[in-house]
Amino acid sequence: FPETYDLWHQIEDKYQIKLRTISSEVTPETQQSLYGEQLWLTDPDLCCYIRKIKPLKKALNGYDGWMTAIRRNQTEIRSKANVVEWDNQWQILKINPLVNWSKAKVWNYVVENNVPYNPLYNKGYPSIGCTHCTRPVNPGEDERAGRWAGKEKTECGLHGGNKLISLNHSS
Repeated sequence: FPETYDLWHQIEDKYQIKLRTISSEVTPETQQSLYGEQLWLTDPDLCCYIRKIKPLKKALNGYDGWMTAIRRNQTEIRSKANVVEWDNQWQILKINPLVNWSKAKVWNYVVENNVPYNPLYNKGYPSIGCTHCTRPVNPGEDERAGRWAGKEKTECGLHGGNKLISLNHSS
């Protein structure tokens, strides 16, 4: 989404940081040539592997940990997350500082601290992923209902396989 790239630049400007681009080595054109025009429809798991999982695995190589913004109340898989856990999938430490936060607490923080956010949220997109796999949600739907709409899929695969580490820590 163009709005996501605009947000990227706003964050870099506001916080005086440089965000790192992580992208697939497979261009959309090559992906289409190899797997057909709409891989996200025919095999969303493979599409997520090519576009998200494989690039993140490469990007995390050499690091001791990574940080996410997942919350327990988002999905069944995420409900088991801990603030700090060993990520079996990536073989590094995974830190989830917002894991105990509610959606309301996140938004209170955003408003109180003037944190830039994606304007798509104001257009009914409470969870934003790839353009082909994300739609606005209808009133009363779960906040992640717009992801892989019409599919059983609820996760891209980045947040599975974690061994919980009990640190008796809460946020």
